[in-house]
Amino acid sequence: MKKIVVLLALLCAVALAQNGKTKVAVYVTGGNTDGENRALGTKILAALVNSGRYETIERSQNFLEEIAKEQKKQRSGAIDDSQISALGKQFGVQFVCIADITEAFGSYQVSARMVNIETAVVIAIGEADSPLKSMSDLTEVSNKVVESMLGIKTAKPATQAAAQVTAQAVAQEVANSAPNSFVDSRDGKKYRVVEIGGQVWMAENIGYSVGANKCYNNNQSYCNAYGMLYNWETARSVCPDGWHLPSDAEWMKLTNFAGGVSMAGAKLKAKSGWSGSGNGTDNYGFSAMPGGDASSSGVFNNAGNFGRWWSATESNSNYAYYRNMAYHGNGIDRYDYSKYNMLSVRCVRD
Repeated sequence: MKKIVVLLALLCAVALAQNGKTKVAVYVTGGNTDGENRALGTKILAALVNSGRYETIERSQNFLEEIAKEQKKQRSGAIDDSQISALGKQFGVQFVCIADITEAFGSYQVSARMVNIETAVVIAIGEADSPLKSMSDLTEVSNKVVESMLGIKTAKPATQAAAQVTAQAVAQEVANSAPNSFVDSRDGKKYRVVEIGGQVWMAENIGYSVGANKCYNNNQSYCNAYGMLYNWETARSVCPDGWHLPSDAEWMKLTNFAGGVSMAGAKLKAKSGWSGSGNGTDNYGFSAMPGGDASSSGVFNNAGNFGRWWSATESNSNYAYYRNMAYHGNGIDRYDYSKYNMLSVRCVRD
């Protein structure tokens, strides 16, 4: 039997007495992908709101991050109730529900326990079985787990107001699970950040003005969409403290994780902005955009058609390697280019 432990931290805090309902947040970890975790978390949020006992959704990100760190420390992948209690007290949470998913014979059993933070005592348990092969399976198992644990029916929202609360809860969960962000202290610009295969990348091309840089066609609107273009020497120093221009090896690690040279481009390209039918699926939130390039003499080419990013690795004294994605292909190519030409830059965290 293959054991997959999934932690569903349902963080419950008592709301103001006048509304009589509990504020709840959902955290899911341990799935095969972050997308699976977010999907299951969203379904559980909907089930909890539809129960009629929960009015608003709140989420303590710091608490959730500490839960995740604690989980990684456990060899079994689980967290015991005393650790949950200690973390809950630290962050002002009153209840936490932990659910384990066990795979057997092509199906899954989800078993959950609700822990009182003050006493570290289990006050409720629930379980449900499901094949977990579709979104409808996620909905069904989420409803059953909540029903079993709380002794209620979650069905459909009874009123339009309840339906609206559910929609708001789902929207909030999607927003909470979006990639983190980083603010460049040098100019105050904010960049989305995403972790892919153990590396943390900026999910946008950098646009800090320093050294030899240009906006495509010398037009600021292109910088707003694609970031700036830099020659290689400037590219090496444009990333802020704590970040750097990725090496050829770091680009290769990203490429291999995203399916290899023949398919990685399709998975890394943004879902819009590419010419023709060249948009990607953006599986990991990398959102590669086709910023084009500029020659050393100032001739601009390929915006909308090609995305080209420097690496920090030289091929010889005059050329350095870069990565290329094209509107007409699914791959990611590795070429070298004169260091005096200008390409886009993605930064990766140190």
